[in-house]
Amino acid sequence: MSNVIHLRLRDGHNAAEMPLSARRWAAIAMMDLVGYTSQAELDLAGTLRRWGMLLESHIEPAIDRYRGEVFRLLGDGMLIAFPTAHDALACVLEIQRKLAVQEGESLPFKLRGAIDAGEIVVWKGDLHGTAVVISARLQEFAAPGGVIVSEAIKNLVCDRVSEPFCEIGDLQLKGIERRVRAYSLLERPPDFIARQLPSIAVLPFVEVDSPEGSYFGDGMVEDIVNALAAMPELFVISRTSTHSLRACAEGDLGRIRESLGVRYVLSGTVRRAQHRIVITARLTDTESLRVLWSDRVDGHFDDIFDFQESISRQIVGVIAPHVREAELKRIARKRPENLNAYDCFLRGLDLVYRLKPEQFNGAKAMFARAIELDPNYAVPYAYSALWHAIRIGQGWSEDPEADRNAARYFAEAGVNCNERDAVCQSVRGHVAAIQDKDFKLAIESFKTAIDVSPNSAMAWTRSSPTYSYLGDWKDGRLRAERGLRLAPLDKHLFYTYTVLGLASYTGEEYEEAIEWGRKALVENPYFTANLRFLSASLVAAGRNDEARQVAGQLLQVEPGFRVDKFCANYAYKEPERRKLLAAHLKAAGLPE
Repeated sequence: MSNVIHLRLRDGHNAAEMPLSARRWAAIAMMDLVGYTSQAELDLAGTLRRWGMLLESHIEPAIDRYRGEVFRLLGDGMLIAFPTAHDALACVLEIQRKLAVQEGESLPFKLRGAIDAGEIVVWKGDLHGTAVVISARLQEFAAPGGVIVSEAIKNLVCDRVSEPFCEIGDLQLKGIERRVRAYSLLERPPDFIARQLPSIAVLPFVEVDSPEGSYFGDGMVEDIVNALAAMPELFVISRTSTHSLRACAEGDLGRIRESLGVRYVLSGTVRRAQHRIVITARLTDTESLRVLWSDRVDGHFDDIFDFQESISRQIVGVIAPHVREAELKRIARKRPENLNAYDCFLRGLDLVYRLKPEQFNGAKAMFARAIELDPNYAVPYAYSALWHAIRIGQGWSEDPEADRNAARYFAEAGVNCNERDAVCQSVRGHVAAIQDKDFKLAIESFKTAIDVSPNSAMAWTRSSPTYSYLGDWKDGRLRAERGLRLAPLDKHLFYTYTVLGLASYTGEEYEEAIEWGRKALVENPYFTANLRFLSASLVAAGRNDEARQVAGQLLQVEPGFRVDKFCANYAYKEPERRKLLAAHLKAAGLPE
């Protein structure tokens, strides 16, 4: 099978050959394939083969049976017109039910769909009309395996459908002046409706003066969308919705915001010059029209695929920090009673790593409020677990055993809430290793996190200490270095630098450990884990006076620190490593 799936219209014409048609009424279904991009990244040929089988065995026969016409078919979605609302809903429900039955066997995909109805016009093989816009917007609210319909559809079919309708409410869809009342079927509406996550669209990168077409820009956009979609803090608009905006990718952001209903837009250009490629990219806030970030990178044409992957990784690495910073500024203007679950989580995230007791304690309250507002939001559970683990590590816990139990509880709660969340799996792995020395569970959790989200900086970085604890410090260093490449602008780089220092100290590369420790100290002077290993590394390098100065800083943050108690419970698997660490810390002047 080729990389492009061709589906001809019911009358046999090629879509591009069709002239402008007269207005007519139709029910419009938009269906999006969930999981396509992540599967394609692992096995493109196999994914296309399974998607083709899915089309032939389930989707095309149902569309034919209910008199549907496919007007748009991309790798991960389709737009279909039906003569009646009942045909549209019956077709989509039939497809979803068949996939639900097959899901446990061999089909790894889920579809999400949305339906609206109204007057449409066909022009150059594509559909135009308000119903097309509304179905595209509603589809973004549908849960995998579910269907969302407008009130217009519900009113037309309610007496002919046994499936219960669950009212979502009146949704304000961008590009539509009136609110649209919507209903879900088969699945409850997704949690991001309550969370109101910041949304981002990755527009097709415009290839300037390229006779070869847009395959490089499209491939890069696909990689970026895949990586962003794995981030729990962002809602990423599917390529199905952005594909039609290629012509205005560098144009009117106001129009794009109205069309897609997004807060942030990533756009760019690709220019070829002999054997080189020049990429420009920019992240823009569509409300203020302010460019939050822009950059230009060039590379050689002879390593095109490696270059594409590298550029995609670099772009993704800077997007999340800039969006997070913009969101913090936005929610700072909100009254506390108006904060939603995501707002509360983001405020907690901003506070937890400042490592000053008053602000640190405020983070706990923010995470608790996020859970209260949205009990199905997995990430606040994970960060609640991390809060208790950090509290112990900083020496601030009045009841370490209670905090350990709380860390275990919240870590498991996050995974139980969403076992495919890389953040939750990473935190469970961290807690299992540092608290319980359960290295088997830790490694399994980190592996799951990376399998789910190969570009998760948190997964790579948080897995690093576990390998250092086991003595495999080289792997620990490689993991932290990869995390650093994935998130070079992270506001919490002090942690990445600290675990790089831990790996170097464990490998007895003390000067390198000191360099990382000094970098971490500049980023955050209150992180006791770094102060401990920096002082130990300085002693090991024969720089005892400097070690005593750092030890003094440690005791200011954690006055009750005692070497023997700390080292007896530290996560190093080998007792000899704990003994050496204790000797270095005592030589730095820290109390026994």
